[in-house]
Amino acid sequence: MITSSDRASRGERVDDAGPVVQEVIRENLNCEIIAHRVSPDCITTLKEHMIELSDRHKADLLITVGGTSLSPEDVTPEATRLVIDRIIPGMAEEMRTTNHVFFSSSHVNKSLMRNAGKHLNY
Repeated sequence: MITSSDRASRGERVDDAGPVVQEVIRENLNCEIIAHRVSPDCITTLKEHMIELSDRHKADLLITVGGTSLSPEDVTPEATRLVIDRIIPGMAEEMRTTNHVFFSSSHVNKSLMRNAGKHLNY
């Protein structure tokens, strides 16, 4: 899992979202979190973390948190496009629709569901 946040990566704020997402994953997917990186909103750094977790750690599912708003600094989808094989249409829309129940602004983001080799990235 990768949390994309300039301020959290610099230690200026606590990564509140990462631990919550990890707990939801553990409770609902019955899987292990093998690694968690807190990364600045930097295409190169995000790409390196994605390659590390997907290729070197052999993660079956790579989840990114943050970096998907319309702000020019949020570049997670752009970094992801550099390491994926293809975008999986429809899955990101379903996740946005489901998340809208909890977060009214969830429809306004650039999230993607994609695969890289045998791995899923969201």
